[in-house]
Amino acid sequence: WTGSLRGGAEWREYDNRGRKTAPYFEFALNHQASDRTFFRWYGRWGNDANELGTYTEHLAFRTGFTANHRFTKDFSGNAGVHYVHSEFSGSPISQDYDEDLLALSLGVNYQIWRNVGLGAPYYYTTIDSGNPFREYDRHRFTIGVNATF
Repeated sequence: WTGSLRGGAEWREYDNRGRKTAPYFEFALNHQASDRTFFRWYGRWGNDANELGTYTEHLAFRTGFTANHRFTKDFSGNAGVHYVHSEFSGSPISQDYDEDLLALSLGVNYQIWRNVGLGAPYYYTTIDSGNPFREYDRHRFTIGVNATF
């Protein structure tokens, strides 16, 4: 088992909106269950980058669990579940609201050569939001080649 824990404060300054201070915490716990299997659990609580321009604060709690397993020398798989609770506040023109995101992933990888592999991940994401225009369900499947140099 290995892990990390960090905490502190964040200071942000906005044009024409003043300064904001908020606490920040994050952790990670990793476990190498065998020479083929690895698990990771992580969490973070603090201000996130705000993708909504009228809100000055986007406080979020994130947590997730991932698992990776090597079936053979060249073939591996991974799975993950991730949750994010966000609170948007401080807009002069819109109401504050919360939203919850759930993301699931499942993928396989095949190593063709030492530095070239094929990957086929599937992702499912759903958002339940206090803002009905931000709610959605998404399924995404990709196939790709990756190279390491």
